[in-house]
Amino acid sequence: METAAQTVRADLATRSDVEALLRRFYGQVLEDDILAEPFAKIRTMGLESHLPVMCDFWQTALFRAGLYTGSALLVHQVVHDQHALSAGHFLRWLTLWDSTINQMYQGPVAEHAKIQAARIARAMHRRLTRAESQELDALVWPPPPTWRRQSWGDAAPGELQRSRNAHPPPVSDPHFSRVSRP
Repeated sequence: METAAQTVRADLATRSDVEALLRRFYGQVLEDDILAEPFAKIRTMGLESHLPVMCDFWQTALFRAGLYTGSALLVHQVVHDQHALSAGHFLRWLTLWDSTINQMYQGPVAEHAKIQAARIARAMHRRLTRAESQELDALVWPPPPTWRRQSWGDAAPGELQRSRNAHPPPVSDPHFSRVSRP
């Protein structure tokens, strides 16, 4: 008898893979206690009305297909105006997204889909709410740095202060440092 750990799943590779992922994922989202209300319009209109645009979006995000030319932020701004989207909504969305991917696919593109989703969720949350979320920040690794010039007394020449992100700064000026956003 084959166990789940022994089951080999294919990687995301085609539009039909993306569509299958989105059908299963949104099937869960539309019934979820936390996400059902913000996604009520999709449930009312039917998933079929939303699916082609979402397939274009994810094909563009994962495969650089260039099919999506809209603004995901504007679409979500309308939702946010009707149902304030909190970090909790984005975290729940990511939990279902990752779980669905893990059930269906494995490989570099599947991992990339999870990373891209976390980055998009973090950016979308920040732009819609104009607020930070430590929980969303923690999912995006390495976090985008904020660069600021140290005052002359902050550090000795050549000494750099760094946040939890240990990558060196891309400039050679020792008076620039990578710092966490407040």
